[in-house]
Amino acid sequence: IKEKIQNLDQLILNAMGFEAEFIIRKEIGFPGESIRSELILTNPTDLPVQNFSFAVADAQFPLDRAVQSNNASTLPINFTLSEIADYSQPYWLEKPIDGALYQVRNPTQIGDPFNQPFVAGNLSFQIDSESFSLDLPLMYKYNDQVDGEVKQPFVIVPEVDLELSSNQVFLVGGADPTLTVTVNFRDKFLEGDLYFEGISQDQFRVLSVEDIPSQKKRVFKVAFLPNGEGKKNLTATFATPEGKVYNLITKRISYKHIPNLTYFTPATIGLIQADWKLSGSKIGYIPGAGDDVPGILSSLGYQVTMIGEGDYSVDYLSQFKTIIVGIRAYNTNSDLANNQQAIMGYVRSGGNVIVQYNTSSPLLTSQLGPFPFTIGRDRVTVEGSPVVGEWSHPILTSPNQVTEEDFAGWVQERGLYFAEKIDPNYQTPLTMQDPDENASSGSLIVGKYGEGTYVYTGISFFRQLPAGVPGAIKLFVNLIEQ
Repeated sequence: IKEKIQNLDQLILNAMGFEAEFIIRKEIGFPGESIRSELILTNPTDLPVQNFSFAVADAQFPLDRAVQSNNASTLPINFTLSEIADYSQPYWLEKPIDGALYQVRNPTQIGDPFNQPFVAGNLSFQIDSESFSLDLPLMYKYNDQVDGEVKQPFVIVPEVDLELSSNQVFLVGGADPTLTVTVNFRDKFLEGDLYFEGISQDQFRVLSVEDIPSQKKRVFKVAFLPNGEGKKNLTATFATPEGKVYNLITKRISYKHIPNLTYFTPATIGLIQADWKLSGSKIGYIPGAGDDVPGILSSLGYQVTMIGEGDYSVDYLSQFKTIIVGIRAYNTNSDLANNQQAIMGYVRSGGNVIVQYNTSSPLLTSQLGPFPFTIGRDRVTVEGSPVVGEWSHPILTSPNQVTEEDFAGWVQERGLYFAEKIDPNYQTPLTMQDPDENASSGSLIVGKYGEGTYVYTGISFFRQLPAGVPGAIKLFVNLIEQ
């Protein structure tokens, strides 16, 4: 009944053309901030709307006038956000993701495309002695030169948030052990210290601190010290003397066809210390559909150069120890497909090429490697499924020994679009399979061609490397170092 009454009330207001807006001239606020907003009321009819009262954040704002005859009334609404106001985190991200599953605290929210408004007021009024009530979300309103009047939800963010120069730091010979942490202040600079949850204060050094007043930023450069092999997950944290702790990164998704979405992730870093052998050589990277592998390789100490149009002469390519082809490049990069002979000439002359997965259709060239193979539909979706390897194969022993233990802790999947109908000139050192499915040896194929080496792999390195999976990174280093 309550819902039907609300619908009838809204029908009456719509028929009258009555409008009420609760608006602000900025999109973002933080807990404890003083907010300056407006309530705008418009009634195009001669029937007076009166006895207004507006409530928001425990404050009441009466309006002792009637609104009628298309005369808009504007009431300043100044209030303060609670010091403990919730951030505008999407409900499906309030709790940590469990693998690939979102944990929703309130099951009644499941299916809602967006959160309920984080800041809203209640407007009550009378029309011809009948009482009405409207809940009004606070909206950021502005005029766009192309789209005209635009409204976006007002969101609450931390007063202080962080940015990281990298999500992975490697304590490996030749790698850069430093990290830049930028602390952003929404209001004024706050005194405080930076530390990392997961390690003690004596396991890193602050190399420099720089304030940038014009941008309200404080930039810390830190260096991590050796602290034992393996991977540690750290959280960068800025703490004030008053005990306030800030450790979130603010992220935004903005498209014209949906409301802007603001969300927050912990400022986590994967710190990996390992006794890996790697050369730090020059690597050429041919972009495909887009991935984050080049950044990880740079963090490992490799000198990564993106290869573009006009870079496909054998002389130019010969400067690189290895050329890596990004995911789906043969589906999307026509420059690569048109210069396939140059890539094969580079391999024949002693180069090393690693081709990451492509889909089987559409391919811009039918000959991906020096010897025939096709791209099938095989994939292994269980990230912890067993892997059988020829552990004495050079790919798995040089320069670092890869073992079955290196396939633990992978994320989301093993790989996809494995090779099929593989020419005998290729070797297949790994066999993978999902439970109760047929085994596939097409996840990694290796072939010698002339003086060089060619690799096609459907292994999901584009997922594993950004996630900081040590075993996958070690295997990829071996592929580079052939």
